[in-house]
Amino acid sequence: MELLDIHVLMEKYFADGFTMEGLSRTTGVPAPLLQRVRANDKLTMEENKQLNPVLYFLMQLYICNTRDGAYLKDIVTATSTYFEVPPSAISKYLGLDKSQFELFLNKPEQYENGYELTIKLLHLFTSFVREKNY
Repeated sequence: MELLDIHVLMEKYFADGFTMEGLSRTTGVPAPLLQRVRANDKLTMEENKQLNPVLYFLMQLYICNTRDGAYLKDIVTATSTYFEVPPSAISKYLGLDKSQFELFLNKPEQYENGYELTIKLLHLFTSFVREKNY
């Protein structure tokens, strides 16, 4: 298993063409601190704590297995738990009853309109987690 630290994840991020400014805006971590991390400068304990959102964000991008069958179920669980949205509200938003919703979550690729439902579910989740200041 490959051990990924913040430096490896940041290099993957930049190799993919993403920018320092985008990472700063997404995580709320100042670009000068990110540049110091990239340069492998020595950081204080407080500066290391400030990097938690960066590490979390990069792990979501590069470690989260979106092909895992539990991925959509995890999104429903996260939306339900963190944002207190009942699964019944999510299924209704998608236009599904409880049994249809369960069938969809178990085999989204085989469910009729599974692609469209997946996009709509991801849109719902993204709407909840998006930056609220825009």
